[in-house]
Amino acid sequence: MRRHLTYQNAMATIAALLLIAGGTAFAAAQLAKNSVGKKQLKANAVTTAKIKKNAVTKAKIKNGAVNGAKVADGSITGTKLASGAPYSQLTTKLRFSGPIDFAPPGIVPLPGTYTQNAGEDLRFLGDFEVGFAASCEAPRTVIVILLQDSSGSMSISQENFLGLAKVTDLGSGAVSRTGQFEAVVGAPMSRMSAASTASHSLSILMANFECKSGSGVSLNSAGVDVLGLR
Repeated sequence: MRRHLTYQNAMATIAALLLIAGGTAFAAAQLAKNSVGKKQLKANAVTTAKIKKNAVTKAKIKNGAVNGAKVADGSITGTKLASGAPYSQLTTKLRFSGPIDFAPPGIVPLPGTYTQNAGEDLRFLGDFEVGFAASCEAPRTVIVILLQDSSGSMSISQENFLGLAKVTDLGSGAVSRTGQFEAVVGAPMSRMSAASTASHSLSILMANFECKSGSGVSLNSAGVDVLGLR
């Protein structure tokens, strides 16, 4: 007996074809809430293109998940660091390049000036390099002092004293050694809230050097960064 194509048969055939061709889309639409987990996701299925813009927020990043290995070289610039740091900007870089002899002790102005704005706090970060000649036998030591607005004078006061550094070498031969200016009592390596805007200068006082015997000590270079407080 010949079977006749009925409406019911046609619709059943169409439904079967749709299920075969579009079964995945149908199943996705019928997935229960929270039914897709890590086990259901194919490896590498979620790509950058699949992530909605701004979908990953700070709240979704696990503490400690982003470390140095996850950060691209050069992606964090000084400007980005400064925006979140206590000191919002590097205002000035002052640099000196020598060498200049320590004998006799003298004062070396750092080229340039910096400005402290009214109400602004400043912090100073400075380092230097000294050279010991082979003729200066160990133990050998230098002491240098960072001064503000010294005007070429070697006199020290509470107003112009910013920081101090001492470098000692116990080796032999000609060597170079580096040091950093540090805050000491009466010299905090900072200048707090100024009453008015003013321009200032910095100098390095080569205060003293000692060799067990002989001589030959030089200031090879120095630099100070001036940081402005937010």
